[in-house]
Amino acid sequence: MQELPLAGDADVEVILKWVSEDACHIERMFIPMMNFWRDIIPDALCRQMEGWKAGETLRHAFEPGELLPVRSEALVKTLPRYQVSPPPASHPFGLAPGFFLPRGLASRALGVFPQDIRPMQVLGVTETQVTLDLNHPLAGLALDLGMRHYGVEESNRSMAGRCREVAEAVTGDGPGMQALFQAPDACVDGTPLQRPVGVDDSLFYASPRLVQHLDAEAERQVRALYGRLLCDNSDVLDLMASWDSHLPDSLSACRVTGLGMNGEELERNPLLTSRTLHDLNAQPVLPYDDKAFHAVVCTASVEYAIHPVALFNEVARILKPGGLFVLTFADRWFPPKVTQPWSDMHPFERMGLVLEYFRASGEFTEYHTESRRGWPRPPADAYFPRKREADPLQAVWARRRPAPGDRTELGR
Repeated sequence: MQELPLAGDADVEVILKWVSEDACHIERMFIPMMNFWRDIIPDALCRQMEGWKAGETLRHAFEPGELLPVRSEALVKTLPRYQVSPPPASHPFGLAPGFFLPRGLASRALGVFPQDIRPMQVLGVTETQVTLDLNHPLAGLALDLGMRHYGVEESNRSMAGRCREVAEAVTGDGPGMQALFQAPDACVDGTPLQRPVGVDDSLFYASPRLVQHLDAEAERQVRALYGRLLCDNSDVLDLMASWDSHLPDSLSACRVTGLGMNGEELERNPLLTSRTLHDLNAQPVLPYDDKAFHAVVCTASVEYAIHPVALFNEVARILKPGGLFVLTFADRWFPPKVTQPWSDMHPFERMGLVLEYFRASGEFTEYHTESRRGWPRPPADAYFPRKREADPLQAVWARRRPAPGDRTELGR
């Protein structure tokens, strides 16, 4: 493998790992053509770079306060309500505790620009006051930071004149929100989630949509994630399935059941060994026996479920003890069918909402989240070059909590 010259440029994946009160989290960010003289890299990683080769990962564990400031109560502010602009009118919960807002919505009171998108969390709201937490969502946590070297290309793709701060890039604009987000009761108490008034589901899904809902790079990453988490020779349910189950070729001898709304889409899916037509919004009961599956996957679809907690309870019922439920999603959906408040949430809040579904169910354990940002969008993609980065990908997964006396089954 080619040694990395410290004066050179290289494509690098930055990997941030951290642990919250009840979950493990990974944030992955692709930084193209990192320049090791110009870009700002933590000293603890710089000291490991001599002889760094393509395919190798450097890492360092930072104690609380080393990479980001520690939490400060001085950054918890109570402001007159009129000094905080409300979220867009489309937001169904408005100015509500638990949600995050950009600091620019309180620009005058905080002395920042209106364009400041750094997050602040709403802690409390009264008729006259709003309490906001301006601490970084990762403040006070131990952080494990790594960098994986993808190699140096011979072509000149230098990011001339651009200086990037690695720790700020990977910790900025979201990480930490998913652990702090608090869902309103209406999202998790069994009340059906609201959607825009539109065409009935049976009519909307009657015609097949044989298109991908992710770009090719995001699809590749979904397949890689499922390949990493799922076991060979497993019984797998593809929940809210279509014509592509996004399972990798590396998985062998799996029996894959697809449950969806359109028969033609399911018939076109070559990975399915059995197919079920079923409307989960009309009847959130899965037509399968208890403990029937080793794993359930749900790709780019959880945002359409109007009975999410009931659905998660059903998934728990049909999973074997220790079985896996993994959900992936990005920033594209069918606007007439997406549930509130999904489309008005920050991407990292959406991971927090899915975590809240798991918690509300009470039937799962070993919560995990993973985000992937910054990978280049394939040039053949219809949105290139208007969008130069691939669809940002979020994933949340957990395992079925075994009952006393259960024998854990991860695959056969």
